[in-house]
Amino acid sequence: MKVSDQAKTIAESIGCMFFEGTLQELNIDIERGNIEKDAWVFGLITPDRVTDELEIDNPSIYTTYPFSGFVAKQSNEATIDHRTKDMRATYDAALKLARSFVHQFSSLDDVDQPTKITYPIIDSHQLNQQFGLDLHLFGVGIQCEFVISEGLTGCEL
Repeated sequence: MKVSDQAKTIAESIGCMFFEGTLQELNIDIERGNIEKDAWVFGLITPDRVTDELEIDNPSIYTTYPFSGFVAKQSNEATIDHRTKDMRATYDAALKLARSFVHQFSSLDDVDQPTKITYPIIDSHQLNQQFGLDLHLFGVGIQCEFVISEGLTGCEL
């Protein structure tokens, strides 16, 4: 199972444009006009490490996939001095999409549901301070670990 292919299918089914990359890369693509301004974007951040575990009595491989992603959109309004309470509807909509994604992904045959999922707020002001991103992105992140069992064994080539 290729995580990015499954993520793309699910992201599109929940009404998001699929993007593989970081928020910084998304910022660049928005500046270049590659992303629709009003679109919800589901971003998948490729992990720097994937861990396999083999059971002693069963040579099946269980892959722990550290999942990082986000659901965000660009605000059409100047948001430099925004109030968090004014962005609540955007955060709530992003959280609903993110939860739907996690639910659908964990419902795949080869995937075990994660036990802990974190949805940090994506806030334009914080992104500007931290990364110099200036395109008014708002939404939520997704951080969890999925365990994937595809029926593979360590004996296969």
